[in-house]
Amino acid sequence: MQSAALINPAPRVISWTARSLSTLVILFIVFDGVIHVLRPAVVVEAFAQLGYPLGVAVPIGILELAFTALYAIRRTAALGALFLTAYFGGAIASQRAVDASMTTTAALGVSYDRLTADNVVVVLIDHQIGPLWELEFNASRRRVVELATVAERLGIPTIVTAIAPENWGAIIPELRAVLGDGSVIVRRMVNAWDEPRVRRAVESTGRKKLIIAGSVVEVAVAMCALAASGAGYEVYTPIDASGQSSHPAVAGLSRAGVIVTTTSLVVNEILSDSTSSMGRMTRGDVTRTEHMSAGEILRRRLRSCRQAAKVQRRRNGEWPDAFGS
Repeated sequence: MQSAALINPAPRVISWTARSLSTLVILFIVFDGVIHVLRPAVVVEAFAQLGYPLGVAVPIGILELAFTALYAIRRTAALGALFLTAYFGGAIASQRAVDASMTTTAALGVSYDRLTADNVVVVLIDHQIGPLWELEFNASRRRVVELATVAERLGIPTIVTAIAPENWGAIIPELRAVLGDGSVIVRRMVNAWDEPRVRRAVESTGRKKLIIAGSVVEVAVAMCALAASGAGYEVYTPIDASGQSSHPAVAGLSRAGVIVTTTSLVVNEILSDSTSSMGRMTRGDVTRTEHMSAGEILRRRLRSCRQAAKVQRRRNGEWPDAFGS
């Protein structure tokens, strides 16, 4: 009896240790699934870096929570563990692909000449009402306004181009408010780099670093960024300031030497230039679009909808109606 009493506690300790570790793992995965559903800023930035559309964050979070529930139930624990293994395997593969592309980019040069207000040009492509009117692009619209605001405050040359406004609508109103009376290069060809006026505007600055953002990463951004990179420019693409991104498009840009980044990274790098007094003044102002009230967001969204409706009626040959558009 005495020997049995000495032997029995060991399995209990092992059992409780295993349960405690499993509980910690479950709590961590539940937390990860919940933030995917809630989509805070850290999730938005992570999805932008990975090149995944933000709209898939909620389904991914729900699947993660469902797999965790299967794992937490003893009868289905093996099935849940299998699903979670596959889930985390895919997550690790995606992260490794991004890390590999960043390592390759970093290895291309011995030294890094950081972005400043004196060596960069901002190119904004097709940030128009048509491609960006849906609610899922709210974050992209805020990011491009933040980028344009920094460029305007620091005097960074900003080239704005739009394709077929009669079909795709005008530049989104919040971006137009930042640009003021600045001209927009209207073009017909899909690749903005094929437009001679865009190339001349870039070449006239004498700068070799470009920040390129656009309404569609797979088309507007990718085509222009690859062409500019091939022409000898150092190209940065803040994915979160662009719409309709995809992992293959981001991976292709990275493999071609384009630096895939986020608005926060490029903005903070530019503002970190301690020699710019204007940069120090602007540092506290660039995120003001983050704190817009719900009423302001709704007002701008309704304005975009009215303008989109006006464009559609013009295309259909209809007369303006009582909405005053």
